[in-house]
Amino acid sequence: MIKYRARVEIYSSDRGGRPCVPTGSGFSPHACSLDGNEYLPIVIHDVPSAASLNEEFEASIEFLYPDKLDYSVLTSRQCFDLIEGIKRIGIARIYS
Repeated sequence: MIKYRARVEIYSSDRGGRPCVPTGSGFSPHACSLDGNEYLPIVIHDVPSAASLNEEFEASIEFLYPDKLDYSVLTSRQCFDLIEGIKRIGIARIYS
């Protein structure tokens, strides 16, 4: 299992996001490039308990199917959307 360090922001409900930040490990949204429509399954780990909505925090991101899907769009250090269902609930960028 390879984890990448990332900067993550989860939007509040009034911005189309979530009612709270899921802390700890195991939050599993999809990732999508800002200009794309391919949804890539990821898991976000190590979300700090002090993380707040609409504020950037550091976490780890794991790719669920690295041998079967092309995740290169996420590792290019570009921002990508976090998707839950049909909603864009946040944004993230892998930095290492």
